Amino acid sequence: MINYKTHGRAQNESLLCSLEYSLNGMMKRFQRRGKKSNGIYGKIDNLHISLDGNRPISIVEDAGNQTVYGAMEFQSHSTNGTQYGYDDNGSLIWDANKQIAHITYDNLNYPKEVQFTNGNRIQYIYSPDGQKLRATWQTAVSNIVVPLNSTVNLSSSQISSTTRTDYIGNVIYTGTASSSSASVKLSKYLFEGGYATVTPSTRPVFHYFTEDHQDNNKNGYGYSCNHVTF
Repeated sequence: MINYKTHGRAQNESLLCSLEYSLNGMMKRFQRRGKKSNGIYGKIDNLHISLDGNRPISIVEDAGNQTVYGAMEFQSHSTNGTQYGYDDNGSLIWDANKQIAHITYDNLNYPKEVQFTNGNRIQYIYSPDGQKLRATWQTAVSNIVVPLNSTVNLSSSQISSTTRTDYIGNVIYTGTASSSSASVKLSKYLFEGGYATVTPSTRPVFHYFTEDHQDNNKNGYGYSCNHVTF
């Protein structure tokens, strides 16, 4: 096995991340320390990943799920032997831990619809060359149950709310939608080095990023009304 270990520190508390990979470069073991639900720093992830070739099929997590906000840890929602399903192309089609009941793909193998086990679903529309044009989120009423590897077509009475995001070049519009109409407004404008967020009641807020030598974003800064937010 090939082992890699990375160490970090935040707020004077030790954060340790330990990873183990297979010879094919697939992660087989992951341990991480962080802030636990009781406020004490300790082990928040201890993942044992079973693989079928290069595809994860199950994950055993024996550190327990945390409830503290911002824990950024793996949440285990299944103890079954097989927790992930794939189609003939090797694309993920259901995920028991993420509570994804089914993912449907289009002819270009882009995700067309994602439905969760509670009935919520996301639908995507793309241009012929694969550019994402729209994402629609539907929130189902309570008591909807969708079995893994299946879908449920929601009736209008089973949808409590619908929101929509339209992508037109560098401009993003968001709003609400129904089966017959939609109301979307300018939400975000993307530009090199950052983006601007827009709301009807406030001035635009400009967000800028600083990058490292590999062009990865390191820090974000926001500017609005003569003050800078970090």
